[in-house]
Amino acid sequence: AMGVVIPVSNNPATLYVLKNKTPLALSDAQNDFLLAPIHDIMRQRGVISLLIIPLMVQGEVIGTIGVDSLEPREFTPQEIELAVSAAAAAAQMLEKAHAEEELSQSEKKFRQLFDSAPICIFRAGASGQIFDANASMLELLGLSSLEEACHSDLSNPIFDPEEAGRLWRLALEGTVTDFVTRFHRGNGECIDVSLRANISRDRAGNPEFLEGTVAKISNQPGRQAGP
Repeated sequence: AMGVVIPVSNNPATLYVLKNKTPLALSDAQNDFLLAPIHDIMRQRGVISLLIIPLMVQGEVIGTIGVDSLEPREFTPQEIELAVSAAAAAAQMLEKAHAEEELSQSEKKFRQLFDSAPICIFRAGASGQIFDANASMLELLGLSSLEEACHSDLSNPIFDPEEAGRLWRLALEGTVTDFVTRFHRGNGECIDVSLRANISRDRAGNPEFLEGTVAKISNQPGRQAGP
């Protein structure tokens, strides 16, 4: 019953539904021995007959739904079938909500790991336009926020479009390692870097974006961008 906590332990009716994964119809809820632990609850609520439906997710019972009747009755097979269908729909909604919550938590954990990673990580389109970068990457580029990286225009790109196109073509064939190129920092300084990258694809296998890591090549002093 909605708004009422029905105990599971030592409750034969609920245990029956959990064990057998089938509905249980009780015509005399106030006296049936299967509901002995909750007879008082049934009487207080005026419930005469009760139908208990299991909530099933991937073949397992995650809970139950009770259909109360304030008059004595026998639940028909059609009514039980309808209640089972309603419970199945409710279980699907619960499963979807649970999956979305798990996905949200996973995304948060991934983002925390992404942002706190000591290595420089980026994601970019085929033209080299960076749309995601962690804190280490932003520091390497001399930028204070991801928005600065995302809004770099084509007249002053972080990653030269021709070089990005070459990297994209190589990555279409597999993971690229030790790809040496030059990045433009926010202050106009040029730095030589080595990239490891691959292409992330959608479920259909279509290429979506580049993702990879960057390491600044040591012993290479920064140079001002020139013509």
